[in-house]
Amino acid sequence: MQGSQRDSGRVIGAVILIGLGILFLFGQVFGFSVWDVFGGAFGLVGRFFGAFEWPFYILLPGLVLLAIAVLGGRSAAPAAFPGAVIGGTGLILWYQNATGHFESWSYLWGLYPVFVGLAMIFVGARTGDRAMVDNGRKTVMVGIVLTAVFGIFMELIFSGNMGLLRP
Repeated sequence: MQGSQRDSGRVIGAVILIGLGILFLFGQVFGFSVWDVFGGAFGLVGRFFGAFEWPFYILLPGLVLLAIAVLGGRSAAPAAFPGAVIGGTGLILWYQNATGHFESWSYLWGLYPVFVGLAMIFVGARTGDRAMVDNGRKTVMVGIVLTAVFGIFMELIFSGNMGLLRP
């Protein structure tokens, strides 16, 4: 495939994705189901995906990237980094949406070093980089400590049983 053909394919793909994004935005703003507009097979797809809560749509791309990292060759291993961060964000949002405990963002941000550290461990093991595996373990531990310390602080002092600083 020549350069200009490849570039025009990318432009067409980008225009389609942007158009679908605008269509879904209009569906949210004006309260209609985009899937039902298309009907037929698209309606079945919409009903299937409509059964999932909205955090699933954040988790799914992360899972796809993690699958690429696991199933691809050594060169695909770095896809674990965005996959872990996006997938981890989807899991946090899924928990928060299920429990209504959205204020947990005040300390669950500490899990991001855990996600990155786990990706480092995976990539290091996949590529044979022992230093990356060791650094990944340290990063995971830092994230666990951060989450625990801030979680205890925020839950017990601000909103928990002690409620020392609650109005």
